[in-house]
Amino acid sequence: MTEKKSAKEKVVPAPTKIQEVIEPKEAVKQEVKPLEQVVYIGPTIKDVQSHSTFLNKLPNPVEETLKKHPYLKGLFIKVTEVPQALQNLKKPGTKEALLYEKAMKEAKQ
Repeated sequence: MTEKKSAKEKVVPAPTKIQEVIEPKEAVKQEVKPLEQVVYIGPTIKDVQSHSTFLNKLPNPVEETLKKHPYLKGLFIKVTEVPQALQNLKKPGTKEALLYEKAMKEAKQ
């Protein structure tokens, strides 16, 4: 014989460890920062080679170079923006072209 349950009874499953893993408590949740990758599109200069790629942080020698030549920061481009930035290098008067020219002049000195 099967037992009939009344309409008022609700079956609620007990929490399991699997549910806790899938839906962690607020205290356990951690914020994950996305990785940021940049490419240097300027000419090779001291401590920075053209088309070098950096992930999240620039090495100390590169940071020191940027302190001496802060305009070079404009030639560190997010990977997703590199194709457009490389096109801009070829267009006179664009930010990228002007910064590249300035870097070339300083690299020759």
